[in-house]
Amino acid sequence: NAGMAAELHDKLQQLDRQGVHKLVLDLRDTATGPATEGVAAARLFLQSGNITALSGQTVPRQAFDAEPGKVVWRYPVEVLISERTLGAAEVLAAGLGGNQRAGLVGGRTFGGACEQKVIPLEDGSALFLSVAYSHTPGGKSILDEGVQPTVAVRLPLDFGDDDDASAAAPQPRRAAPANDPVLRKALDLLKDAAVSK
Repeated sequence: NAGMAAELHDKLQQLDRQGVHKLVLDLRDTATGPATEGVAAARLFLQSGNITALSGQTVPRQAFDAEPGKVVWRYPVEVLISERTLGAAEVLAAGLGGNQRAGLVGGRTFGGACEQKVIPLEDGSALFLSVAYSHTPGGKSILDEGVQPTVAVRLPLDFGDDDDASAAAPQPRRAAPANDPVLRKALDLLKDAAVSK
């Protein structure tokens, strides 16, 4: 959502003040927000490197890079992703994973990171036209390939039975249950992570 990066900025500073120096960022079931929010959020973690590039048939290529002065979290982080991660969350995940700033734990993302233009129609409806597509730091199209996890974790078939896996748009996620294998794997990876500022 618009403003997500600013909210994340404040939360990260709060965690640092509280002495929390390891983070799991759960981007599963995160489907809203423009790519620019993903870029702004990635800049909170990245000292250097490319975050994403946008390009389209009529849109010239535009690269978005890290800005060292905007970093607020220098500690270890693992990012949870799934097939219901898309849009700005994919840009954030791709930027952190592609720069080896964070591990990406879970499954391949949806593949929906793009910029859209709204064209009003005479009958009062509107057409959403995708005009530019996001790419990973390695140059791969997020639309074509999604964002791949660095550590793949398959969920059991009965995990989250109360969720409708066929829903068109992800719904806000409840707190991850204690038996969540993706969360458990991320926590295991963080156990041995060295904390330095």
